[in-house]
Amino acid sequence: SRRSSSRASEAAGATAAAAPDGAVVPNFDPANWMSQLPPAVAAMPLCQLALPGSHDSFASSFDLNRSLGPDSPELLLALLNNRLGRRLVLRWSKTQSLSLLRQLESGIRYLDLRVALIKGQFYLLHSLVAISVPDALDEVATFVAAHPAEAVLLDFNHFYSMDSLSDMRAFQQLLISKLGRRLSPPASEVPSLAQLRSQNQSVLAFQASQFDRSELPALWESGTWMPSPWPNTTDIGEMVAALDRTYSMPHGNHFLVLQAVLTPDAGFILRHPLSSLRNSLSLPGNRAFVSWLRQGKKALGCQGVNVAITDFVEDSDFVQAVAGLNFQ
Repeated sequence: SRRSSSRASEAAGATAAAAPDGAVVPNFDPANWMSQLPPAVAAMPLCQLALPGSHDSFASSFDLNRSLGPDSPELLLALLNNRLGRRLVLRWSKTQSLSLLRQLESGIRYLDLRVALIKGQFYLLHSLVAISVPDALDEVATFVAAHPAEAVLLDFNHFYSMDSLSDMRAFQQLLISKLGRRLSPPASEVPSLAQLRSQNQSVLAFQASQFDRSELPALWESGTWMPSPWPNTTDIGEMVAALDRTYSMPHGNHFLVLQAVLTPDAGFILRHPLSSLRNSLSLPGNRAFVSWLRQGKKALGCQGVNVAITDFVEDSDFVQAVAGLNFQ
């Protein structure tokens, strides 16, 4: 099977990546692909590189034994906050099957993260509660320690039950304690890989809180530096049209996220009661995105592919298709 052959290739330490024009990048090493980039590409700002990312990156670790999180709609809390109900929610909420560390090792370089403060502890969540933030950061720290030439973007774009500045400062301090000097603090311009390497830095962390950026000096402001238009559709044609619109937006000195994501609404779930997010939406959506990416010679640069995210990132050669753009 394709999955078996992929695992065999990874065991050998490298694969051949198909660039969007059909060319093959020889000896593509998913865990170290940034270290394989030509010097001219490594000297470009990260916002002008093509970076594969994951949507709801933490979803493989959802815990059905925990109550639904504080981000859940009231109707969901009223009707489905029991183990059977949470199993139903899981079918349509689970967007990833790989752990954070495994995603990074497979080539993902952007993580989409939502945080809540629950009983004094920071957790990742999207209705269902997942891994704790300290445990998630340990996985990131493990990866960047083993692969210091790689760069990782952590986009903490939603916060729940974290309304005070002291909560956000505690969150920032947690990141500093776990990642230390590997964190690259905000600057007036997005750094290049070469600049990060010269300073032994690997991680840019973004936050989308209500507080002034001066109060959180270790974290980039997500709304300014990481716009991420959401297609909000179950229709592949509408998703592709949204990708076209986002792709046409110039982004000279900030990141830009292409969301190759199909999102079920209540009506869609009721029409597909025995299915799941992966089978009904993610698999066909991923195939459509990779096909879109390989049409018309998508480019890098100030008006090109930057961050691209999807569900189930191991499917449809997603990582290789995106990262391969950097080797054209």
